[in-house]
Amino acid sequence: MQKLFNLLFEIEFYLKVAITCTIFQQLFYWILHDIEVNFITQVVLSYTGWLVQSHFMP
Repeated sequence: MQKLFNLLFEIEFYLKVAITCTIFQQLFYWILHDIEVNFITQVVLSYTGWLVQSHFMP
């Protein structure tokens, strides 16, 4: 029973992280959707997103 509770708490944590990442992604989209950025900026933004995702979602 304890393993089930631990699993549920872990799933809750990952759901919170996923929802937070989705909200931030939408905010960035609304802010940056009309702005043209060069290739290097796109690479940096993508790499930063990958780092955040790999840190919180192992």
